Amino acid sequence: MPQAAEELAIQEMGIFAGQKLIYLFDFGDRWEFSVELMGIDKEEPLPLKPIIVEAKGESPQQYRYEW
Repeated sequence: MPQAAEELAIQEMGIFAGQKLIYLFDFGDRWEFSVELMGIDKEEPLPLKPIIVEAKGESPQQYRYEW
């Protein structure tokens, strides 16, 4: 059964450098993103945020929720 992204770390997925996957961001609008794991360097500290190395097109507007 698929897990929510906030409940799953990349290292738990069992993917390897060079592997590609599709990330579905919004089930209603079906915003799909192609993701490729460029490499794994266990000597480097973990980044606090993902790093975008290439983009195509404009980014969708982010939701603004009031909690």
